[in-house]
Amino acid sequence: MVNNSVRNEMLKIGYARVSTPTQNWDRQIGALRAERCDKIFREKASGKDIKNRPQLEKAIDELGKGDVLVLRNGIARPDPCWMASTSSSASTPAAPC
Repeated sequence: MVNNSVRNEMLKIGYARVSTPTQNWDRQIGALRAERCDKIFREKASGKDIKNRPQLEKAIDELGKGDVLVLRNGIARPDPCWMASTSSSASTPAAPC
């Protein structure tokens, strides 16, 4: 774990994940670099298995007081809860959130 008492600046720690070995995380890494993450952790792990994420654990362990964890997770999929809550159309059906 980083000792935040000896540094004054906030760190941005990035984490990218894809589900399969054939998926590419270039867009996620590009987005984390655009966010100016100081360190980026990445792994290929199924979205179903939330317990075995050693790189996510390392990213969390790297965090100190005031640091930020920036997540980029898998393939971008529309979130029906977000779409329903931000839609301006009254005809948009409510999502089961």
